[in-house]
Parts: sequence; structure tokens; C-alpha cells
Amino acid sequence: MPQAKKLEGNEKELLTVGLEEKKLVRKWSKWGIVDPVELFRSRLVNGKSEFAAEYAGRVFLFENEKNQAD
Repeated sequence: MPQAKKLEGNEKELLTVGLEEKKLVRKWSKWGIVDPVELFRSRLVNGKSEFAAEYAGRVFLFENEKNQAD
């Protein structure tokens, strides 16, 4: 099973950081910059770039480290 990978950079860099030039860029998750863990808890909270992760070519932002680990 693929594992999520932590990313570092600002919101603009997150889609390309660490990728080779010829590779496709990552895409935002369908939740964009909204923290999906908080959304599951019925709270609309924007994630922070310092708690970003990539999974299956998609970038997810989380509000805090605990949500990122969940």
C-alpha cells in the first residue's frame, strides 16, 4: 500500500517540489487547501503548507501535525 509522503515548501511550490522537470506536476486533492480531517469532523479549516503531504500524486494540506499523521 502506498504511503503518504511529507512535502516541504510554500503553497505554490508544493505541486512541483522534488519532481523532475519532465515529470507531470502534482495536483491538489479534491479538497484543495481544506484540511480533509477537519472536514470529516464537520469543520471547514484551511490546511497549512508546513503540514503538507502527497499521496497518489495529490497534495493534501493539514491544519496540524496530528491531522497529518491521522
